[in-house]
Amino acid sequence: MVRPSRVVLLTGLGALLLVAPCTAAGGATAPLPAAEEAEALALLAVAAEAVQERSWSGTQYVSSWHGTAVSSAVLDVQHTPGSRTQVRPSSTTAAVPGPAVDLPPTADVQLLSLLAGHYLLALGGRSTCAGRSAAVVEARRGDGQVAGRFWLDRASGLPLRREVYDAAGRLLHSSAYVDLAVAPGPLRAPHAVPTALPTGQQDTAPDAAGAPQELPGGFTRFEERAATGAQLRQVAYSDGLSTLSVFRQPGGLGPEDREGYLPQRVGEGTVWVHDGAPEQVVWTGAGEVFTVVSDAGPQATLLAISALPRDPEPDTGLRARLGRGLARVGSWVNPFG
Repeated sequence: MVRPSRVVLLTGLGALLLVAPCTAAGGATAPLPAAEEAEALALLAVAAEAVQERSWSGTQYVSSWHGTAVSSAVLDVQHTPGSRTQVRPSSTTAAVPGPAVDLPPTADVQLLSLLAGHYLLALGGRSTCAGRSAAVVEARRGDGQVAGRFWLDRASGLPLRREVYDAAGRLLHSSAYVDLAVAPGPLRAPHAVPTALPTGQQDTAPDAAGAPQELPGGFTRFEERAATGAQLRQVAYSDGLSTLSVFRQPGGLGPEDREGYLPQRVGEGTVWVHDGAPEQVVWTGAGEVFTVVSDAGPQATLLAISALPRDPEPDTGLRARLGRGLARVGSWVNPFG
């Protein structure tokens, strides 16, 4: 059961946790009182506010699992309010993360609302991470299964660690600071605590360009971008924990564009899947090339894209400039690092 309800995709995916910087936290599966859900959401709202207002720097392990494959990285992170969060590979790894991440404050509130709308929020007790005392918040599915877990610094409010699980209970993503330096400052209450955004009650009609408001599996549209000087459009969807971005541009998909991708039937059409973290899926539909980049897991991704246009057979027309297009797609939104 999905509750009529952020914390989204990592920019640099990867890092198998070779050390254990945070202690584990458990949680009960009993029905949750409304007061507990409200307190859990308030803690996340404090974290979202702290991300916007505090300065910090540290070393972060990030990891992403896709089946038996693991993408990993160790990152040096530095953030100054009003500017980008600078993310660079640590000297201990050769992995190269994506570009610096913009943290628009308007997205934080909306994505937190989606999180509260899709999941039951619970208090997971106290723990430690990076040598700092943390409050743990859990996002649970309707059956009580943990879908996500967040370690929030009790002193600054900043998120210290995040874990996301698929519907089978397998770990999809994990990020954790192993050291963190935070500029002095008081712990501020949030300007406003977001309310749950009920799913299935939004306007589901597509916009003028044909992008649906919602995709199957609980993904709601929350951001849209267009590349300057290019016919490339990005629409990002989220259920509050995972993010799926759809890139569209006119053209066709030639055989050379499908190298390294495996065919997969979705309804009456064929899509081409590149396994990895994040997962990439390409196909053609209605005269456009669609490229989806998702951290939601293979099954959830294929379910979501079933609502998007697909040609009955692979298009072998003009080559879509996917490599050039993907270089322009910009960054993922990840307010919680």
